[in-house]
Amino acid sequence: MSIITRSKSIALTEKVTSSPASTPIKYNHTKTRGRAQSRLTTYRSVSPSPINLQHNQLKPTTLKRSKTAVRTCSNSSSSSSSSPQSMSRSSSSSSTTSTDSISSDFNNLCLNNIYTSSTSISSSSTEINHQPLPSAIAVIKSIRSKDQLFMGGYTYQIKDIWKHEIRWTCKERRKKKSPCRTAINTTKNSATEQNPHYSFVRSNSVPHNHPPDEDSQVVLTFKSKLKEIGQVNRSAPPAKIYNKLATDMKLSDKQMGLLTRSEVLRQTIYNIRLKTTPPFPRDITFDIPPQFITTSADKNFLLYDHLYSKNTKRILIFTSEFLMRKMCSSTIDEATHSAQPVAWILLCDKYAQTYILVFKAMKKAASSLKLELKPERFITDFESGIITAVRKEFNGVIHQGCFFLFLQRVNKTLESYGLWKYYKNNNSLHLYVKKLMAIVLLKANYMDNAYQLLCDEYRQMKKLKMYTNQMKRFICYYGRQWMRPSMRTMLTFHHAQFRTNNWNESYNSVFKCRAEKPHLSVWAMLDLLITEETSVRLSHHQSAAGKPKKIRRKCYDSTKSIGDQIDDINIKLDNDKITLNSALTSLGGLIGIKYDMYRI
Repeated sequence: MSIITRSKSIALTEKVTSSPASTPIKYNHTKTRGRAQSRLTTYRSVSPSPINLQHNQLKPTTLKRSKTAVRTCSNSSSSSSSSPQSMSRSSSSSSTTSTDSISSDFNNLCLNNIYTSSTSISSSSTEINHQPLPSAIAVIKSIRSKDQLFMGGYTYQIKDIWKHEIRWTCKERRKKKSPCRTAINTTKNSATEQNPHYSFVRSNSVPHNHPPDEDSQVVLTFKSKLKEIGQVNRSAPPAKIYNKLATDMKLSDKQMGLLTRSEVLRQTIYNIRLKTTPPFPRDITFDIPPQFITTSADKNFLLYDHLYSKNTKRILIFTSEFLMRKMCSSTIDEATHSAQPVAWILLCDKYAQTYILVFKAMKKAASSLKLELKPERFITDFESGIITAVRKEFNGVIHQGCFFLFLQRVNKTLESYGLWKYYKNNNSLHLYVKKLMAIVLLKANYMDNAYQLLCDEYRQMKKLKMYTNQMKRFICYYGRQWMRPSMRTMLTFHHAQFRTNNWNESYNSVFKCRAEKPHLSVWAMLDLLITEETSVRLSHHQSAAGKPKKIRRKCYDSTKSIGDQIDDINIKLDNDKITLNSALTSLGGLIGIKYDMYRI
């Protein structure tokens, strides 16, 4: 019997003779038309019934494709054709061994066919799993503001827009090698442009040729959110935006590796901002777009826009009608010790003429609303320009300086004269400087006498002789700068309801934090001012609705206690119960209490 089978890569041949002897199995490897073939040749001398091949072992399709030839010869013909010498070389044991080998080879062949069949079945099942099945749909915006769909771990992009449906194709369709031909149909957007909604209709029944990639979808979502945040928040640094977003989304190591470099992300944010903002101005005569001079309530926000000094300088006053009315009717709440801004003014310099133009513009705006701008008190720093402007435009109004800024200037002068390090270590010098600072807490009729007393005292103190030159310069500075008659009204804090404008300084600090960087562009600055105006209106309407601001009781009690002690010392001085020197010592003990603990 002779059986010859050929598959894709194996040709199996069995030669059966009448010889009782048999030779070992031989494998001959040959190459035919570029394909490796293995030929198995065995010999046996048996005359049992021929080997039967079942139908499930060799499929007709496989036989047809491989052109398998099966040839069978009768045992009698095989025996007659075999030679007597071959019959003498065979034995029963070798015959049994060769029969087992043939059976094993055929079993392996059948198992290989079954494995190939199961592999094809599993691959087909994998393709079935890659079919686009209806599931939850997520929509994001691409960098080019186009909608992208996430469904079942696959990403789809718009291809065609029909009358009632939209055709979407797989994102991998654009690949040059093995593009994905999967497509789906959805309904048209049934929601808004900002928050679109699509519903799955059908697919083209073409499976994806790639597995789902959820990591890429997370990266696309990251870029979409980065665009939205960068477009809304124009003042935040780009590095802070994408670092915070990566932290909030909890990106994995693989997803972080899929992101582009930080320089590219930073440039992406800049490009997005440039699309929504006008070009940066090149001179001071630029035009302001309407979006930057309108409040969130669609009210005019630009009160005054004035070019002067041959169009080289400009004044911009930003406020609304609501804030102007509040400015002309509100006072500072003593209980909360808090204030809110009512106008934001951008200036090119701090000259007196500039402040005069500002005050005149404010008066004119108030009169146009049938209001009168008559402040009871000004609390400012000690700039000569604003002092002159207040005296000219608001004559008779109390103009008070800031006690905190006064102490700050004195300390800076100590440092410039080389006395600061001794002021922290030397108790005598520390007490003497505190007395100088406390002069402004006395009544105005005691200030000159107190200054003269301290001028005579430092010459007599032996512990201050080592600082004679520095002290002489410092005493002269104090008399020249702070003891002038023109400054006397600004420096009388003995009976002042508010001795500082710390709420103003606090707001400046908060404003810098909200800006998130030291130098904003002009458009980012104007956008931030619109947000600040909204914040003021929000706080006002909350208070009007019965939700007043919480009173800082500890701060209020501390301030009131210090004020009562200052008044008590001045009363005792009026009644001659204490000397002027003792009053200065007591008042000096009330200055810088919080910072004395840091002295060495």
